[in-house]
Amino acid sequence: MFVFLLINGQEQGYTGPVFRTNSKIQFQGFFGIKDSTVYGVETEFGLRRLRSIYLSGYNRNSLEQIGQVDITPPVDEDIEWFPTEIVSLEGGVFLLSEAKNRKTKERFLMAHKVDEKGNQADPICLDTLAANNPPGTEFHIIGDTSDSFLTVMTLHPFESFQNQKITIKNFDAALNFNWSWDVELPNKDNNFSFLTLLSDAPDRIYCLAEQKMNISNEFNIIKENNKFTVLSFDVTNRKVEELELRLENEWIQQIELLKSGNDLVVAGYFSNEPEEQIGGIFTVFLTPDLQIRDAVLEEITIRDFHLTDYSNLSLTNVKLLKLHRFSNGNYVVVGERSYKEVNPRYDMRTDITSYTDLYYFQEVFVNILDETGVPIRNIVIPKYQVTNNDMGMYSSVFLAEYPDKIAVLYNDNDKNFNKHLTSPSDYRIMSNYRKNSGVMVVVSEEGEVEKKRIYKADLKMNFRPGTANQFKNGSVFLMGERVKQNRVIRLD
Repeated sequence: MFVFLLINGQEQGYTGPVFRTNSKIQFQGFFGIKDSTVYGVETEFGLRRLRSIYLSGYNRNSLEQIGQVDITPPVDEDIEWFPTEIVSLEGGVFLLSEAKNRKTKERFLMAHKVDEKGNQADPICLDTLAANNPPGTEFHIIGDTSDSFLTVMTLHPFESFQNQKITIKNFDAALNFNWSWDVELPNKDNNFSFLTLLSDAPDRIYCLAEQKMNISNEFNIIKENNKFTVLSFDVTNRKVEELELRLENEWIQQIELLKSGNDLVVAGYFSNEPEEQIGGIFTVFLTPDLQIRDAVLEEITIRDFHLTDYSNLSLTNVKLLKLHRFSNGNYVVVGERSYKEVNPRYDMRTDITSYTDLYYFQEVFVNILDETGVPIRNIVIPKYQVTNNDMGMYSSVFLAEYPDKIAVLYNDNDKNFNKHLTSPSDYRIMSNYRKNSGVMVVVSEEGEVEKKRIYKADLKMNFRPGTANQFKNGSVFLMGERVKQNRVIRLD
């Protein structure tokens, strides 16, 4: 099977004017739109500590920066603040922080409402943790597509069998308290770690969790046992359904949960043994009450991607990025091959060993499944992003989802733009911004592939995929960066 590739040199994005930035201030991402203003957040660090948080506004049409205000939580002698995220609801913009009382050691999840001028209302306490709760306690924030409510799910630390607690609290769009539920799990002998949380109504939450075994509570040794659990929380009836998932004679490498209409879909990669290259894709279809409606296990090898050259290609270290359903009923599974290497270097003269962290973000694998979970298209998007000591901040991809397609956005060496996807061995490594350009590869629900430019190559800038965002109207916003010069980019 041959997949056609159309190369379109026309820029797809709208690029805003340049605005100067401070080298100490880092853009952290776009998070909301109100009227004609797009909001982003920036942070400033000093002496390895967070010093300030800024709320920035950008005109949605002209893409120019129209304001920046300091929204750092107020200094308090008794409270130490650790900002975690910003949420945008119908009732306003809220800065969420974890606060720690220096004297009692108690910890709180707090929310400050912030207006366009940076003014902060009195903090709202969303949840409280006792002093003896270790930092491993997991807070999870769950919103919905209408931004009409916020749910906080707290997974308290696993202390012993028969004693793991989950607390769920719900708030309206203005963060007024609605209800709280201390959950009794059907099977308490599990040490859960949340992977995916979904909610399309205030009274229903679905959760995908990984089970881990505590080998020794004394030393807190945790081992993977390759079991996963889907949980359904019925708030109205205070009822919890639980389904354990595992594969017989196969090892689950990566897994994701998707709500598709009234049903749930769990899909991911499997292999014969841990740490091996993936051997295929599994798909499990569940009813709302967690009954298995159907399950499919399909083997896949690198030869199924129909390339003309397989040099240096493998299905090892593939991380699942997205499970998405198209409007025609097909599904798409997107994964990326990525890994890290640490290279030591010993200096005999000084008796000092230094280390270089190398970050590899390589091919993107796109598998289109029919409505029964059987693969019908297997596509590779070649890229070679290798950087050192930068956490790979300009590497990897941003995935934009649409009813009839997905778009894979990434930085690439501009000399790769006109090269075909089926012969990736001569692709050049992504290097510095002067040789890079923003690229998007669009894959339709039928498996047709088109490569496009995001912005003009002569702009010579990178964007960080981790700071991009796609909003409910489908628009994608990126921040192009180049040595103290930024530009906002919009894709409609």
